[in-house]
Amino acid sequence: MNTARLWGVNRRSFRGRLAAIALFGFIVRITYAMVWVRHRPLAFDASSYYELSKGITHHFRYESSDRAHLLTALFPPGYPAFLALGRLLGFATRTKLLWFVAALGTATVAMIGTLAKRIGGETVGLTAAVLAAIYPNLWLADGAMMTESLTAALVVGALIVVIRLRTRLRVVDGCVLGAVLSWMCLTRTDGFLVALALAGLVIVRSARSSATRTTRIATVAAVILVPMLVVGGWQLRNQSEFHRFVPIAVNGWDVVAGANCPSTYYGDRIGTWELPCVKVVEAFMQHGFRGEIDQNEYARKIGYRYAAGHLDRLATVVAPARIGRTLGVIQPLRELEIEAFFEGRSVAWSKLGYGMYLVLVGAAIVAMLRRRIALAGYGMLCAIPFVAVLVSTAFGYGNQRFRIPFEPVLIVLAALSTGAVRKSSEDAL
Repeated sequence: MNTARLWGVNRRSFRGRLAAIALFGFIVRITYAMVWVRHRPLAFDASSYYELSKGITHHFRYESSDRAHLLTALFPPGYPAFLALGRLLGFATRTKLLWFVAALGTATVAMIGTLAKRIGGETVGLTAAVLAAIYPNLWLADGAMMTESLTAALVVGALIVVIRLRTRLRVVDGCVLGAVLSWMCLTRTDGFLVALALAGLVIVRSARSSATRTTRIATVAAVILVPMLVVGGWQLRNQSEFHRFVPIAVNGWDVVAGANCPSTYYGDRIGTWELPCVKVVEAFMQHGFRGEIDQNEYARKIGYRYAAGHLDRLATVVAPARIGRTLGVIQPLRELEIEAFFEGRSVAWSKLGYGMYLVLVGAAIVAMLRRRIALAGYGMLCAIPFVAVLVSTAFGYGNQRFRIPFEPVLIVLAALSTGAVRKSSEDAL
């Protein structure tokens, strides 16, 4: 019996070949997870996400993992909620969750292929899927059990839905996009920026749609109201628990304090994040018991104070250095070694991923020089994740894993150098 036909998949069709490539991508991801990652301890952030997911599934509370089990807003809830979903589906241990995250990465491979197909046709789509399946920077994120794997999937999913909305406005697609954007906002800061930009793009483009006025209004309302309700609900939870305004999460305190201090403005670590700068804040807070909200406010205060006193250097030296580190042009190999230490990644595979990143950048430049993106009208759509990465990095600090919102788009751009872009104005943005 032909099992491919039994499942309704023709192996010679685009979907059949894409499924085969995605399966290969899953094998790559789970092999890395089981061979290189499974026996390594989780890094700090990953360990926190893992413990937070336990609180969600066991007590239906977003609580700290210490003995006090206090309610927390230390990290955004998007990724711990994703891990909690895996637990509810039966992936209860760390090893099983690695399989669950690998499945997410596999879905990302398929979605990248679908996105590339919509822009450049089947050949480009399959090429992009192959690149996504083997690209270490994607499956290293999956194995690290960090927010990057979820962010990549959400960004690609959002881009696909935005293209569908441009082709034909539908309220159901507006609701789907609103849900995806909500999850992006609750996962990472750069995801929040991407969500804002994509929502704005849909609102502007909807005015040109040939759909009825009722459909346009309902679709735009879904794109706006769903994120407002979801993110607003989380904000109300924070307000009710901490009795003061709290942003989506307070983990930004160590970002601000650790990225704005003498060692990150001068010397060979310009534009990065330094742990000793954060230790100063922790030492101050130990003089008396203070919760994470007070710690966040104090850390932000001293970080912003230092930045305000060095605005000229921040604008002319530090912010460009941050961007340079994220884009991999300043001390790239040293940064990879530091990131691997803090995040439990393989140094060798990280360096291989950097080499492939450079190849993808070259191929993407070739595609853009041929103006294929401009001809197809997808330039704005592709630019949004890239600009979000630059902005969040300039105001945060430089780290190569922060490229993740743009990495799927980079893969699509590189794949475009292998085939002609479909010039149908119907799908153009």
